[in-house]
Amino acid sequence: MKNMKINTGILALIIGAFAAFAFNAPEKKAPAAMAVQWFSYNGLGISDPNNYSELPGAPDCDGSGSLCAIQAPEDGTSGKPTQAGVDSPMAVRKYF
Repeated sequence: MKNMKINTGILALIIGAFAAFAFNAPEKKAPAAMAVQWFSYNGLGISDPNNYSELPGAPDCDGSGSLCAIQAPEDGTSGKPTQAGVDSPMAVRKYF
């Protein structure tokens, strides 16, 4: 009879542990951070991400005239900035 009580207790413990882990939703992982990149502007319309080209580093332009380049998150697939990055770039470089 004593063995039966121990086995029942162990079985209850196993079932409880299984229920605790089996019915918990897995933790959601945070999305990978998008890479921030410099993009040169080609002069065809500042609000379209397709009008920017990825640069290998910081642009060589400064001044206060026309738009030269922006720093924004890359969309991760096309080598273009995200629309949000075009709308609100992290940094903007201008030239004369």
